[in-house]
Amino acid sequence: MNKTSKNCILGASCQSILFPYVSETIDSLIARGAFLALMLILVNFNTVYAIIAIAYAVREFINNLIS
Repeated sequence: MNKTSKNCILGASCQSILFPYVSETIDSLIARGAFLALMLILVNFNTVYAIIAIAYAVREFINNLIS
């Protein structure tokens, strides 16, 4: 597995798999504490990862132009 694939899996896929479970756990803890319900919004981690990857690529490109 190359570095790019590994970063994509860790940066997007794992988070997409774990998010529903984390969201349910947080919601359950808040409900047990007799607080108002908290619903976490769905996040498209593939899009977040893509935006971050583009930002790093642009930064590397600018750093190469400067040096």
